[in-house]
Amino acid sequence: MSDQSDRLDSLFQNDNNQSQEMTKDINNVNPTSSTKNYYIAKSARQFKNRFNQFCIETNSSIRLVNVNINKGEINNTFQYMFNKNLGIFGSINKSDNTLLEVTMVGQGDGSVSSGVDIILTMSGIISSIQPDLSPNQRAGILKKLGFLDDKTDILNLERNTVIGNIKYWVGSSKYTGIMFGASNINNK
Repeated sequence: MSDQSDRLDSLFQNDNNQSQEMTKDINNVNPTSSTKNYYIAKSARQFKNRFNQFCIETNSSIRLVNVNINKGEINNTFQYMFNKNLGIFGSINKSDNTLLEVTMVGQGDGSVSSGVDIILTMSGIISSIQPDLSPNQRAGILKKLGFLDDKTDILNLERNTVIGNIKYWVGSSKYTGIMFGASNINNK
């Protein structure tokens, strides 16, 4: 169990003195590249590569492999299940292959490891979309959404926050587990 906790601590470089810094750091994030962008990644491949690199750097066993793109009438989509309790879904623009939004769905199995996998997946999504954010800034996003706070009931959340031009949101319940997503505020 302490190995899993150590992975989270090193991921966020978190200690008691830095808790207030997390939120302050994310308030200074500028919109990514151009405020005219409507996507969260230039391609699903770019997102996949960044996500997998994050997982390697954090010693997570989670990886996006053999992701199949499903053709749709308006947008293409992908879905990938890491295991029976954790998956990721995305929407891809048909005309230029940019990634428009991504959603993670996870339900812990009661083990510390499953909880760590959910947090690492959310952090990996943030890191893949906004790779210039520091570990403290990523932690600040999760903190604003209600995670990393002992007083929050993580199975009763309905929050969102905008960092730069990316909207992150979370919804959770004891029945559905945790849903976490990201989209560009310019994507209507």
